[in-house]
Amino acid sequence: MRKKKKDYTIILRILFIVFFLVFAFIIYNTAAQRNAQYLKALNEGRPPVIIQQNIPKKINLQTEKFKFKYSYILSVNGTVKSLTLKVPIPPNEAGKQIISNLQISYKPDTIVNDGVNKIAEFTFKNLSNEKRTVTFEGYADLQSYNLENAQTVNKNSYPEDDLSKYLKPELYVESDDSMIKRISGKIKGSTPEEIIHNIYEYTQKSLTYTYIQGISGAKKALNDKKGKCSEYSAVMIALCRAKNIPARVVTGNIAREKNTKHNWVEVYFDKYGWVTFDPTVMPTVVNIYNNGQLVRQEKRLAPFAASAKYIISARNQFSPYFVSYSVADNKNGRASVEEIIEIHKVK
Repeated sequence: MRKKKKDYTIILRILFIVFFLVFAFIIYNTAAQRNAQYLKALNEGRPPVIIQQNIPKKINLQTEKFKFKYSYILSVNGTVKSLTLKVPIPPNEAGKQIISNLQISYKPDTIVNDGVNKIAEFTFKNLSNEKRTVTFEGYADLQSYNLENAQTVNKNSYPEDDLSKYLKPELYVESDDSMIKRISGKIKGSTPEEIIHNIYEYTQKSLTYTYIQGISGAKKALNDKKGKCSEYSAVMIALCRAKNIPARVVTGNIAREKNTKHNWVEVYFDKYGWVTFDPTVMPTVVNIYNNGQLVRQEKRLAPFAASAKYIISARNQFSPYFVSYSVADNKNGRASVEEIIEIHKVK
């Protein structure tokens, strides 16, 4: 007499039901959290928004796609009557980036055009021992409009009439300083490309990468011979402007998962428009060996993230965001901001 096989049908059904209920609970809980955030924003009269931007003509360069999410977490201890957060909206530009499906978790109170950037401004009233999170998330199709690629394309698609703001000295870019003018005067070249290349190399050779708090500016960086990406960028820009070459700083993120925040440089050429340069050199040395023996160490002059793609946030400003609240509020509360950057390549 054969033994009856055990019937696992009931057990499998129970396991399926349990799995389905757990899965449904996770989905419901996630949706509930998002709905709660939406309702909170809606009650304040500022529901989430999708930002639409014009899409420029494409340039025939290699493209890589990334998903990004920028979170700005405002924390208030005590009471702050009014707090304003200003965040640049990542722009669309041929040869550099196309931003799509850009969603902001709060509708901005206003969007200001400063002549270079579009800035989303959020004002929060009567915050007391609480947090607010403003998120920007979307997709970025990135290209590298560096000098090599610009010479291949050989076309200035967006010529600018007024470049005066990119020739003047300003905070951190002391292009009228006597030392900077003297250094700049010694840098020569037979073509604009050669001059820029020599300024680029001088910047790299003159500084050692060192993380410092805040931004010291070009003059101090050259005196101290050190700095991070903001100092490398300030030095290159100051030397360019001292030679009457339009240059500006770019703030944004390197498209990778860690250590993304960065400043780099754009230089204007009549033939090519704004071309990307990254003069920052990491503190890496190359060991030179002879017959297995260490002979010397040489500073690596390859630019920081030379093969990387960049997500542009803003131009002509060193900081990716600004927060302000009244001095009177300081008596009753303190506000701080934590920025969390998430970037992942889309396969």
